[in-house]
Amino acid sequence: MDRAIVDSDGHINERDEILVDYLPEPFKGRRELLGRPFFPPTDHFHRMAEGILDSREREDDDHDTRNDYGGPRASLGHWQSLLDESGIKWSALYPSRGLAINNWHSPEWGAALAQGYNDWLYQTFTSKEPRLKGVALMHLYDVDTAVTEMRRAILELGFEAAVLMSSGLPQPLGNEMYFPLYEEAVRLDVPVAVHAGSSDALAIPDGISALWEVRAMSHGAGQITSFLSMINGGVFDTFPKLRVAFLESGCGWIPYLVDRMDRVYHGRGKRLSRRMKVSPSEQLASGRIFVHAELDEWMLPAVADVAGRDDIFMYASDFPHERWDAMVRELDHFCEREDLTESLINNTLGLAAKRFYGIDDEGNRIGGPRPGVKTPARP
Repeated sequence: MDRAIVDSDGHINERDEILVDYLPEPFKGRRELLGRPFFPPTDHFHRMAEGILDSREREDDDHDTRNDYGGPRASLGHWQSLLDESGIKWSALYPSRGLAINNWHSPEWGAALAQGYNDWLYQTFTSKEPRLKGVALMHLYDVDTAVTEMRRAILELGFEAAVLMSSGLPQPLGNEMYFPLYEEAVRLDVPVAVHAGSSDALAIPDGISALWEVRAMSHGAGQITSFLSMINGGVFDTFPKLRVAFLESGCGWIPYLVDRMDRVYHGRGKRLSRRMKVSPSEQLASGRIFVHAELDEWMLPAVADVAGRDDIFMYASDFPHERWDAMVRELDHFCEREDLTESLINNTLGLAAKRFYGIDDEGNRIGGPRPGVKTPARP
């Protein structure tokens, strides 16, 4: 495949027995912490058991049948092998179980876990492979501490973005409590990505008895409520240079939501938030809001029409949560779709992600302050 492909959203598999040595004091090396999982579960399903029932390969299998590399799935070697085989220019790395970090309410433990995770991500992946880009994890129950950690991850570890969750939060993402974080992201000229994860975004997790319901709706529900909150809270009006992506829920939810939001905005505008200065569709058309697109979404060209632009949609491998052989088939099929323009294909496969992350063709960051990468102490 001769197109320039950029992976806007890949993943790693966190392991508590490794992370414990990266935690700051007083938690560093405390093996008794391993008596309970470091990160809360994202729902009420045992994912490995469900994978066996679905006849799917385990996400943390010790050997990936995609090739003969071997070793833990989603290890550095596996990622490098995938990048070499696929021709993907670079990939942004997001947590897996860490997506549920805000289901812990303790600001001290949450902050320590985020710091330990970020140091581990740097030491294990991003410092060893420039094609792997770090995305800072933060715990949002103490926003001042989260801002400090984001700044450290960007300026000292050389990370390229920060991730916010769409659920498990003390307040929705449009709340003023997060404004210092958005202000700092603008100052650093780094984007923030809203990533779906926990099924509590559905608001009725205890009433769900089938995992497919969670897979089908939890991500979209979380992104819908986050988009609503950030638009209504005036986030994009207050921070006109802030770049935000909504990841891992596809793009099909946008036409319905934006249409309904515009209807309310134009019909009852006087009662809307004092910070909401332009319509939701105008915010979408500004090009500062990015969206992950599944490569088989037949709605993609229609959503591009609604948005009025084709450079806000981004490809995501979701590796290792998806198998590489299936990813190759999807990429090949996407490039052959007759309902898509060349511009939409090229933007989705790479150009939009480069614009969102602010990274050039060589994988280098384009703007923002970057005094230099400081190596954290090894555990």
